[in-house]
Amino acid sequence: MGPVRFRDPSRDMDMKKILVIDDEKAVRQTVVRTLRKCGYEVLEAADGKNGLELARARLPDLVLSDIMMNDLDGFDVLHSLRSRPATSTIPIILMTGVGDDQSMRCGMEQGADDYLPKPFSSDTLCEAVRARLERQHIVQERAKENELLLLEILAASPDLVAVVDAETRRLSYLNQAGRRLLGIGDGEDISGLRLDDFEAAPAGGTGNEPVAEPGASTQSVWTGEGIFLSRDGRHISVTKRVQAHYSSDRQTVHFSTVASDITGRKQAERLPQ
Repeated sequence: MGPVRFRDPSRDMDMKKILVIDDEKAVRQTVVRTLRKCGYEVLEAADGKNGLELARARLPDLVLSDIMMNDLDGFDVLHSLRSRPATSTIPIILMTGVGDDQSMRCGMEQGADDYLPKPFSSDTLCEAVRARLERQHIVQERAKENELLLLEILAASPDLVAVVDAETRRLSYLNQAGRRLLGIGDGEDISGLRLDDFEAAPAGGTGNEPVAEPGASTQSVWTGEGIFLSRDGRHISVTKRVQAHYSSDRQTVHFSTVASDITGRKQAERLPQ
């Protein structure tokens, strides 16, 4: 590797964390040393298995992985990281031997963000990492803007919109219309609440239609009618649509519910004609 261009880490408000995975000790140590001189916090792993464990535990800002490794190779690491929601968006740069075009194409097709042909200079390494982190920053900023826009749209919706964690069944999002419908205060923390606890059995019935669990059925969307019980004791008839949302490996992560208040319509239907 050539001479390193030093950077003052204090210029970065948030020092970026890089994970280096390579079973060649000399190469790994050189890469680690170079990145630290470039101002990054660096984690290192001597094989794919330990690299995956570190990535899941520490959630680095970028992973730099060799392709050719025993046991779990770089493609295995890439696939495993992309298959879990927590690590699916971490940028991944694969290191490969010069002229190995097939590995380069395969890595990019499987979701790698970039590749570095070995051997590479210190400047090339730091520039590749810097460029990828800058691109990731742009992507994250755009995602934040889109999220804010979506939240504004959901907040303005007259219908209840809720997102529930698939494992705990607890609420992770509830819009203002949903809070009003269920009698939940604007500033109240909803993270400990379950939407299921606000569901009431319809008069003369056995309960709301069950939502089909995608893991046990091919059905991932359910639409129909149900009843919510507000904290003030009101029974609110609704039409609702529940949809499952999956991770890249088809594990159910969240359920979203959109419900419209049809209490007035139901009351009118019961009036004598």
